[in-house]
Amino acid sequence: IDQERSQIYYSANNSSGGSDIYSLDLKTMASGDELLTPTLVLECLESHCRLPVSSPKGDFLAFERTEKLGFPRVWLLPLPVQQNQADKDKLAGAAILADDPAHQTLLPAWSLDGLLAYYDTQTAAFLIYDPYSGDRVLFPNQTGQSGAWHPEGREFLAPEIFFLETGSVSGLKNLANSHLIQFNRLTNSTLDLTPGDEMEDSSPAYSPDGEYLAFARKYLDPQRWTPGR
Repeated sequence: IDQERSQIYYSANNSSGGSDIYSLDLKTMASGDELLTPTLVLECLESHCRLPVSSPKGDFLAFERTEKLGFPRVWLLPLPVQQNQADKDKLAGAAILADDPAHQTLLPAWSLDGLLAYYDTQTAAFLIYDPYSGDRVLFPNQTGQSGAWHPEGREFLAPEIFFLETGSVSGLKNLANSHLIQFNRLTNSTLDLTPGDEMEDSSPAYSPDGEYLAFARKYLDPQRWTPGR
């Protein structure tokens, strides 16, 4: 869904063995229409186009596209104002790669000020990309798990793997755990938000006002250990 909550973007399988991207205009629902008619935003034929996310201004749609027998890559599709565009073929041709075509890129996520974060598996890092200036900032990360933007847009948070020294957690050996690392794109600095080695944290999500952070935790010490988070 876009930031103005007027459009929902989603992916659906097509008859060519791939998946296309559609949108639903929620303003028509407010006008009393009971049945929303989807609009084809991007035809992908045999490719799979998934995880569409709209930029805050609604000027770009980021998504993962996986070619037949290929790997996923993040693309950017410039969007016309209010989705008014008769020439669908011209719109589809406007999609551009976010990064190196030889790299697998995943997990597009927009900040509220219009920066795109995505994961590059070859670089083993999140890239924070400004689609207007072309500038990129690199945030090294080994896990490639989903992260979260702080609502103010300065920090991006993602889980990172740490290999523990033998005996560093009471009674447990040869462990790897997960800490939540906050990256400040302005200062290029990081902050570990997980308070110790006897727990692993993942799946971060900020509250809309940025006052709270929800996440999943698993304790690793024998007294509190559980199979899942």
